[in-house]
Amino acid sequence: MHIVLPTLGYVLAGSAVLVSLYVLGFAIAGRRLLVSRGKTAALKHHFRFLVFIPAHNEAHGIQATIESIFTLRYPRELFRVITIADNCDDATAQIAASCGSQVWVREDRRQRGKGHALTWAFQRALGESFDIAVIIDADTAVHPDFLDRIGVAAEAAGASLSATVFQGRYEFAPTQTESGWFETFTIASKAAENSFVYRPRSSAGLVNLLQGNGFCVPRTVMECVPFASSSIVEDADYAIDLALAGVQVRFVEHAQVFSRMTRTINDAAPQRLRWASGIFQLMLYSLPKLVANGIKQRRWKLVEAALSLLFTSRLFLIYLTVAAIAVAGIQLPGKVGLYILSLAFLAVLLQLIYLWMMFRKAAEKAYSMRGLIFMPAYIGMVGLSQAATLIGLRSKRWTRTVR
Repeated sequence: MHIVLPTLGYVLAGSAVLVSLYVLGFAIAGRRLLVSRGKTAALKHHFRFLVFIPAHNEAHGIQATIESIFTLRYPRELFRVITIADNCDDATAQIAASCGSQVWVREDRRQRGKGHALTWAFQRALGESFDIAVIIDADTAVHPDFLDRIGVAAEAAGASLSATVFQGRYEFAPTQTESGWFETFTIASKAAENSFVYRPRSSAGLVNLLQGNGFCVPRTVMECVPFASSSIVEDADYAIDLALAGVQVRFVEHAQVFSRMTRTINDAAPQRLRWASGIFQLMLYSLPKLVANGIKQRRWKLVEAALSLLFTSRLFLIYLTVAAIAVAGIQLPGKVGLYILSLAFLAVLLQLIYLWMMFRKAAEKAYSMRGLIFMPAYIGMVGLSQAATLIGLRSKRWTRTVR
């Protein structure tokens, strides 16, 4: 015990510092890689798109999403909109059809969820004529240049298109009323995910996860790496399959989609529980595969991807730091305790710098940092969701998130 506890403290504190530097390093790189939006490059407009909208009981908002897609500045004859009405009990299918979308109705009460819906739709899509399939959530507004931007990226990919999937910049749209602390915190953290994770990792050719909204799969990729995920985090699950197959997820910064967001913790809690449950399960069976394949094939980007996946939730870094401080407290007032505590406080400082960058540097406009005083409430909500997952509580149903 005399040796074990100090060693544990040094390992925890040292790991917290190293991971904090790892996270902050990507944030600094992402900021330095910031580029202006500029004009859309000239495009020959030859790619044919299938735009899928997976929808379960989305009658209240599906019309706005379809109308947004039909405002795209892309030749109308080169894209089709298909609503996947999955196990709906409302008028989603009828409203989508009246708005000009094709509707594929899926009824399978035993296999419910977005993953099952996409697996079914992608298999059926192989009988259609198209070049690239696009996934747009049913609560989303699409930038008019979205397909043009994806088309430019696809043209630039050239021969590597058959080994590339594209992820647009998925953001939360602020509501018309004054933003509360939770809304501001959520929007800022999403902006940081795009600017400090996807932008630098894509630039470096590292493994990126898919975000589930605004991602685009070329037909050639779909044929080689079929979408076959039934997990709660079907997008991340498929991204791991792509990485293992050598397919890169390329971030297309200026291809934007904007999702309506939850405004309160109570509304967001069920979604957080589903995500925590799914990401924990993904870690259990994906981390060993990434590490083993990375070492066996000498593809070190897969090993790095395992580390990135482990800290997908920044709360794990906070847990690591808190554990180090707890061990330091036991060792105080001795020198060992002070050394461990100093390392832990260095980790805290690095994390505070990241938070400052998240609010002030992640987007074109700076966000108010007043919401930081409520950060303990946010950590508590997400932490409870993760704890509920660890004790066996699951939420697998595909239910519409309150917005």
